[in-house]
Amino acid sequence: MTGAIFDIDRTIVKGTSMERLFIRYLFSRGIIGIADILRTFVFIIAHLTNPIYMHSRRPYIKGKKVETIVFHASKCVEERVLPRVSRRAIERINLHKNEGHVVVLLSGTLDILARPLAEYLKVENVIASSIENINGYYTGKVIPPLPYSTGKRDILFTLVKEMDIHLEESFAYGDSISDKFILESVGYPHAINPDPLLKRIARKRKWIVEYWD
Repeated sequence: MTGAIFDIDRTIVKGTSMERLFIRYLFSRGIIGIADILRTFVFIIAHLTNPIYMHSRRPYIKGKKVETIVFHASKCVEERVLPRVSRRAIERINLHKNEGHVVVLLSGTLDILARPLAEYLKVENVIASSIENINGYYTGKVIPPLPYSTGKRDILFTLVKEMDIHLEESFAYGDSISDKFILESVGYPHAINPDPLLKRIARKRKWIVEYWD
């Protein structure tokens, strides 16, 4: 079976990440405050040299009620994410579906954001970051495995076994150097709106480079 693996931020969603939009949305609604944003900023700065650990925590929703955050995640996707969905991404996803390929959204973003987007795109398979909660409140910790960098590759390899996906016949789409491990695992890698590091690797390895609007 042929797979089509899509990153989300700056690949399907243009220009920025869904979580950045979500943080702004939560702040505008008074769900998070300056202290939550500062705590997140300090955490990111403290762990810049360890990006995998940095992506394993979401300080801005620590202690927040799950029901509230999930509700606003759905609203944020509807109001602020969907207008940014790339037309080219929709066309490519539909092309793969029409070819009978297994389409998978695989992203480090929050699953509460990725799932409403997947519903809009009519994609059944979505894997993203799930945040631990205890007694209905988020702890801020991502539940392993972490869908980021080499973690994405490990998840992909698990999918290959579960869904009988043939990687040499499969497609992958990503924008960031952290997507390198996914892209190099498939027969048809596509660098979409690539950052400078990924663009350099894509050119060197003769991967397809595309710019989607």
